Amino acid sequence: MFSIKLAIQSIKQEKMLNLLSVISISIGLFILSVVFLFVYNVEKFTQELPEKFAISIYLNDEASLTDKRNIENTLNSDPLVKSVDYISKEAALIELKTTLKKANYVFQGIDDNPLFASFIVWLNPGKFDIDIVKTFIKKIKQLKGVESVESNEKLLETISSLKNGLRVTTTGILLTFVCAMIFICYTTVKILFYRHGEEIEIYKLLGATRLFIRIPFLFEGGAIGFAGGIIAAISVMLAYYFFSARFISIVPIFSSIAIPMYTIYIIPFVGLFLGITGAALAIGRLKY
Repeated sequence: MFSIKLAIQSIKQEKMLNLLSVISISIGLFILSVVFLFVYNVEKFTQELPEKFAISIYLNDEASLTDKRNIENTLNSDPLVKSVDYISKEAALIELKTTLKKANYVFQGIDDNPLFASFIVWLNPGKFDIDIVKTFIKKIKQLKGVESVESNEKLLETISSLKNGLRVTTTGILLTFVCAMIFICYTTVKILFYRHGEEIEIYKLLGATRLFIRIPFLFEGGAIGFAGGIIAAISVMLAYYFFSARFISIVPIFSSIAIPMYTIYIIPFVGLFLGITGAALAIGRLKY
């Protein structure tokens, strides 16, 4: 309890230094939170992608009923597949005529149905992976009765590459800012330690232990980090609501952007951890 009183007293005495440290940490945590939320929404988008991604399997005219059943059974037995829809040649032609209702002259002079029967495959989000999808498509192409397989494979590869690159970049940014915030707390506590040199000498003469002298600085580092985290959490919420009010109504696609509330609650404790870590490193390198 006495250590906490000393930490509070030190914070009051060094208001400007502590305030600058709190602001610096809050800015760093705010940037980290924005980066995390960006990655979170990209991950969320890629997880939901299979629900909007379909593979079209076109059958040749020679495909027998047995071939069709074999293809359907193969599709349904694969864990990657969520559901399968069969579209006959006749149904495909009716759908096309409905779509091109205003341009029915396209069908003039066409007596035979030029379309193929097909299976539309919807993927399971829980099993979705670009390499698994490519293997799946390759397997389907080898089945008897399959004429061709169409999918946005190149789009998936682009998204997968972007996702992997984003993870690497994000990891670098997170490590850089984490080290920077720890260094801020480290420097602040070290400066405070030297500024309180006379008081520390008095405590030493009175027989104070190393732990007794150092604990207040741990509390102070934690308080600085925690305060920075609270400011960062409030800033993230305000920025999100401001963004929602200004841009979501203009660009509807932004309405899918989400912010997990647990992130807001965690930010102050991340600041607390970084503050204590920086303080521990600072006092750990001091001679006393």
